[in-house]
Formats: sequence, C-alpha cells, structure tokens
Amino acid sequence: MIDKKKAMSFVRDYMYKHEGSGKNDNKFWRTNAKNRFEHTKRVFKYAKMLSHFIKDETFSTEVVEIAAIFHDVATFSSENHEHSAVSAKVAREYLQNESLDNEFIDKVCNSIANHSKKTTDEKVIATLALEDKVLIDADIVDETGIASVIWVAMKQGKEELCYEKFIKKLDERYFTGYDELINYVHTKKAKEILIKNKMLVKGIVHTLEIEIRGDII
Repeated sequence: MIDKKKAMSFVRDYMYKHEGSGKNDNKFWRTNAKNRFEHTKRVFKYAKMLSHFIKDETFSTEVVEIAAIFHDVATFSSENHEHSAVSAKVAREYLQNESLDNEFIDKVCNSIANHSKKTTDEKVIATLALEDKVLIDADIVDETGIASVIWVAMKQGKEELCYEKFIKKLDERYFTGYDELINYVHTKKAKEILIKNKMLVKGIVHTLEIEIRGDII
C-alpha cells in the first residue's frame, strides 16, 4: 500500500516547484500553488467520503484516493487543456518508483487522465470506470462549496471588483452553472451535496444583496 502522506508531500512540492512557470498562469487559482494544493486535499477527502457510499465489490477506494492526490499535480507544468494527461504521466512515474502493481497504476492513471471529462455524453460516460466517476464527482463537489465562494471573494480582491460584480460572478459560477454541474455528477451523494451547496450559496447572495441595499436583516 502506498504511503499517502509521502505522496501528498510530493504533490505539494511539485506544485510549488512549477508555480509561476508561465505555462498555466491565465487564472488566479492556477497561479497560486497553495490554493491548488488545498483544493487537492479537499478533493482527496471528498473522494474518500464518496467512496464509502459505493457498494460495488469491484470498486477500489485506494485507486480513487491515490488518483485524487495526483489529479492536479501538473497544474503548473502544463496548459489547462492537457493538465489531466500530464498529471497522469507524473503520477505514473512516481508510482512506478514505488514498485506498485502495473494494473493498479493503470487504474489510477486512467482516473487522473479522465477526471476532466465532465460531460453528459453517454458515449464518453460509458468509457469511464466507477473510480473515474467518483473522482469527477469529488472534483465537482469542491468547485461548488463555500470554499469556492471564498475563492471568488479572493479573486474579487485581486481584481478590485465591487460587490455588484461579485454577485454577478457568483451568479455566473453557481446559479447559471449549478444545474449543468449537477448533470455531470454520477453518484447520488454528490448530487445531494450540490443541491445543498446551491441553497447555501443562494443564502449568502441573498444576505449580501440585503446588506448592500442597507435593509435590516
């Protein structure tokens, strides 16, 4: 069994080493290794949690957890559209050095390579393993939580936006995109979490709108 703490440390160091390389600096969260590594740790925890609800005997929680650790490792050493494939390559090299079973390595790397396939295309979905689907769900769940709202707030500060633009960004990121994201997730538990998160974000926006108007809450 792989040492997950050691693997997580490798991913952290790899991200910091390649931060600011210029290959993927078009988005705020992608220029900050600390934020991306925090995302990785949350996706790992979500993947572990979602795995508890999978009853299929062929399903491997270990595959999902290791894939979650490495899924964004190449964020700063590759372009956005290829980061999944490059992350899988980095993971394969690391796992091979750990003398792990080739079949296990293949499953992990396939999940990493497939985690960006967020789609409703049935032909694509048919090619995904159950482990791939759980990793996709864990990634999406983290994109829709309160931590993600805070990310938007931090980005607001970086761009010096006003509250109205902040609300607009939340609307674009969540209320316009939530229903689409819900269609992308595969597990019942992930769908439940997304619905709950949507209500939480709606509450935040509603309260903010009241405060901006100067009304009494």
